[in-house]
Amino acid sequence: MRAAVVCLVILHALVPAARAQTRISWSTDATSYRGRTSETFALVCPPGGRAATVWGSGTYTDDSSVCTAAVHAGIITLESGGTILLTPRGGRESYSGSSRNGVTSEDYGEWEGSFVVEAAPAPPPPPPPPTAAPSIPIISWDRDATNLAPNGRRFVFVCPARGVAAVVKGVDLYSWDSSICTAAVHAGAITLARGGQVTIEMRPGLWEYEGSVQSGITSVAGAHTVLGFVVVRR
Repeated sequence: MRAAVVCLVILHALVPAARAQTRISWSTDATSYRGRTSETFALVCPPGGRAATVWGSGTYTDDSSVCTAAVHAGIITLESGGTILLTPRGGRESYSGSSRNGVTSEDYGEWEGSFVVEAAPAPPPPPPPPTAAPSIPIISWDRDATNLAPNGRRFVFVCPARGVAAVVKGVDLYSWDSSICTAAVHAGAITLARGGQVTIEMRPGLWEYEGSVQSGITSVAGAHTVLGFVVVRR
């Protein structure tokens, strides 16, 4: 009777065997796992392997080369190696050899321990990198909303501190040739001294705009524009 080659595999004591990945050699067999039929073991076969002896097909004697059995089963290759899952099984009365995937396994009679191998599940993809929040443009105090479109779209800007008021036309709904930052002050959303973030929403323009005095800003009357805007209060 051929001698069984036993290779002891050290498992991490704090991690379940089914999840631990243990690196083995191409001569490692599965005799050290005999009897542990309720467990599954993740084993790593190194690349650049050399085929060793295997008995059986699909179910292999536990003194067969584990990595070579995985090549025979079509799970890994000699060149690349890879991670496999090994599950010990009980003995069988006979094992049939075959030629598969470049490896020829041999027949054998009764043997008291066996194993099956399967592909390890692919690791989950890494999470996507966090998406950087889009930067909010800083605008000057004389920037207006001319040509911002379409109707209903919102735009967010930052008005710098220590602003100087510019021309504003309208009340609540401002003509699009009005200063965005100054309109925001007129609407009570920010101040000249502190500036701040401003959100505007484009709206259909008026045939004419009235003026008023609000929050220390005097808006003036204006003629028709295609679009106007409102300052969205948070």
